[in-house]
Amino acid sequence: MSSVFPEAPAIINAPDRNVNLGDLSYLWKLDDSVWVARREADWLAFVKPVFKDHPKEDQKLLEQYFKYGKKDHFYPVKGWFFLTPYDSKESLLTLMNSSLLGTNDRLNIINDYLIGFCRFSNCPWYRQHMEVFIATYFSGTYTILREKRKNISPPPTWWCIHVVRYAIEAINDQISWRPFYNCVNYFVSILPFAYHLNYRSDIRLGELMQLVDVKLAQGELEGELLAFVQALKARAQDIWQAWDIGEQKIAAGIQAPREG
Repeated sequence: MSSVFPEAPAIINAPDRNVNLGDLSYLWKLDDSVWVARREADWLAFVKPVFKDHPKEDQKLLEQYFKYGKKDHFYPVKGWFFLTPYDSKESLLTLMNSSLLGTNDRLNIINDYLIGFCRFSNCPWYRQHMEVFIATYFSGTYTILREKRKNISPPPTWWCIHVVRYAIEAINDQISWRPFYNCVNYFVSILPFAYHLNYRSDIRLGELMQLVDVKLAQGELEGELLAFVQALKARAQDIWQAWDIGEQKIAAGIQAPREG
């Protein structure tokens, strides 16, 4: 890419295939009766309802994993990942880079975790899980995360499409908190790379920024939702400049990298 349009920084991800589920068993505090009792109660109150329409055998597998850290056979990563009781950046990275996940699994979790796992938002540990994930993967600016020859960081156009759509819904529905509320700076940094011509028109950026103005003028928002909307307004000039970089790349005939 031309130096007129700087490339995103890149780092190498190095999974450790020697780390298995047994190496993560310390996350399940099975010798702590209070922890075990809380896990039992949380399964019934918060997790089981999420999977109520799943087959009974799937529910049993997920229950065993959630309570005891046991998983006897394959199950899609998007079903069990959130049920892991990681509690720090270090334990999250150990999980993410373990043999439990393949390259595509890591790609799918990084892409979708902040915006596609709101079905778990009633769980008391939802925010803690998400904040640890943000601190690990979304606390800085957009960075390409390479594993072998694959980019497992969020596909910029796809990610912006969904973040903008979910932001519009969250603002209109006055949802008190969603993980992407903490990612405004990351959003600004990834936006110049969201120029995939076939999908860019699906980024409803104008609608979002107009909604920001309307809601601030109405003065009805509060709390962290208000702070999110104010943050978007404060970065409005940066947001449109980032968007314009994408326009310039398209005008210059620069082809966007393949996403996914």
